[in-house]
Amino acid sequence: MAKKRSSVRVGIVEKGKADQILGAMPIDVREKVLKSALRKAARVVIKEAKRLVPQGDPKHNPGNVSLKDTIKTVRRKYKTADAEIVGPEYPQGAHGHLVEFGHEKVLWGLRTGERVKPKPFLRPAADNTEKQQQAAIIQHLRRELDKLARR
Repeated sequence: MAKKRSSVRVGIVEKGKADQILGAMPIDVREKVLKSALRKAARVVIKEAKRLVPQGDPKHNPGNVSLKDTIKTVRRKYKTADAEIVGPEYPQGAHGHLVEFGHEKVLWGLRTGERVKPKPFLRPAADNTEKQQQAAIIQHLRRELDKLARR
């Protein structure tokens, strides 16, 4: 079975406001401010994902970090855009995709023919917080513009 990649894109509904705020900023400041605004939006998703992630059985993971504690963000720069990627950190959270999408049950290295049901936490976190992410971005842009105006 081919592995299905999943991504969630969040746009700014109040794009006019964001464009207006960014247009008032000097060009050399915009990139830095946008990066920090993306980080603020990612923090909203992280908080919700940590709330939604199912708690694993400690006997299956003795002495290791819980999946909840591995949810982090990583900045990626692409040709056309910058992105904050939210998800479990490798290697402690390497099994996060198995929780999110479900998997075939394997016991002692043998396939059982049963499937473990998916327990999505990342996609719902992104979907449930879309408005809060947008608000965090706009609020951060306004705050940074106010700082520039006071200089």
